[in-house]
Amino acid sequence: MPELPEVQTVRLSLAPHVLNRTVRELTIRRKSVIRQGEPIKALKPGTRILAIERHGKELMILGRQHDVQNRKPRGKSTQEADIAVFVHLGMTGSLCYYPAKGTYTDGVPWEDKHAHVVWRLDDGGWMVFRDPRRFGGLRVFADPHTARQTRWAKLGPDALSITPGRLSVALRGRNTPLKVALMDQRILAGLGNIYADELLFVCGLNPRTPAGAVTPNQVAALVRRMRSLLAKAIAARGSTLRDHKDADGKPGGYQLRHMVYGRGRQPCRRCGTPLESQQIGGRTTVHCPHCQPLLLLL
Repeated sequence: MPELPEVQTVRLSLAPHVLNRTVRELTIRRKSVIRQGEPIKALKPGTRILAIERHGKELMILGRQHDVQNRKPRGKSTQEADIAVFVHLGMTGSLCYYPAKGTYTDGVPWEDKHAHVVWRLDDGGWMVFRDPRRFGGLRVFADPHTARQTRWAKLGPDALSITPGRLSVALRGRNTPLKVALMDQRILAGLGNIYADELLFVCGLNPRTPAGAVTPNQVAALVRRMRSLLAKAIAARGSTLRDHKDADGKPGGYQLRHMVYGRGRQPCRRCGTPLESQQIGGRTTVHCPHCQPLLLLL
């Protein structure tokens, strides 16, 4: 499942291709991937793409409807978005851009059977939502305010912007394992199994540590190292374990730098101790028993 770095990578790579472009054609091959709202309004022809925002693991594309015949924006402001489309990539979803004059060795990407929603833009290029297993999908809202209140208001602060004080308050009094708390999108939006494991390792914290037992100084260090970890992962275009790729079709490279995730029973890259793998909160969790000891609280 893509996490914050992978979703941010898609956003950053897609934006140069589609911002300020106008949609000329909309093709929906599988209406069921539109999880909410009217499919026909999912950036329909005449829509100018104004912005791509991200919160946690979700993307939101903002558009402004234009009069196709007169090519004028509806309403007074050309900068005020009047359509919002959420994109959830799920396990196998991708949102890619294909230039009109590109060379495609494996057939025409937008004619692939898994290309469920296709937008043709005014530069002749194509923006394609593809999802073989269909765990992802789109949600269409009439305006950004409604979209944010419906989707993002239920989430905690973004992992790149949360403050130590706010995270401390959210963790206070919780007996759930720290890893479970960090993956709770109502507390912190953006972390999943990969980066929760990696973050706890670089912080030297055991994943089973009760969330409420983490000290303010530890929380401050956790937030600081989380920002650094996520920034490095974004710079490497995220982690490609199987399906993730950016808008240009390039895989990520951060999986080559994983310290613990997916490395159960292998030697710790820091101390050489065999890494332990266990189930925490229903998710496979890997940690180093030497570098991340579970401290007994008296």
